Amino acid sequence: MEESNNIPIIETENGATYLREDGIIHYTGKKNYGEDLGTSKENVAANRKVGHYQKRPLLIDTRGNISLTKESRDYYSSAEVTDYFSSIALLTDGMISQVICNFYMGINKPATPTRLFTNEQKAILWLKKYI
Repeated sequence: MEESNNIPIIETENGATYLREDGIIHYTGKKNYGEDLGTSKENVAANRKVGHYQKRPLLIDTRGNISLTKESRDYYSSAEVTDYFSSIALLTDGMISQVICNFYMGINKPATPTRLFTNEQKAILWLKKYI
């Protein structure tokens, strides 16, 4: 675990996560990465650890061509994961990413309030309703 300005950061195979001062967990994926079930479970474990195993809002920065296997998509929408977070904001970088994410959310229907954003500040404002 690394620290930046005394904020613990957990690095995973394909990203980094930290707990913001406002209580939001912030995960940023590496550019041009892909996830399988193993790396998805690693990321959820890191998010839970930085959040001190408390149910918190989660900001996921997917800008940079994320790809997920079907097993990863199923895992992320399962109760095993959605029970850990009070809300999830997915930060995307354009129309194509939004279409893909909307399609995913339409099929997998996450139990946790989940929304897509292209603006990080708007995503954070929405997540703060769930702190």
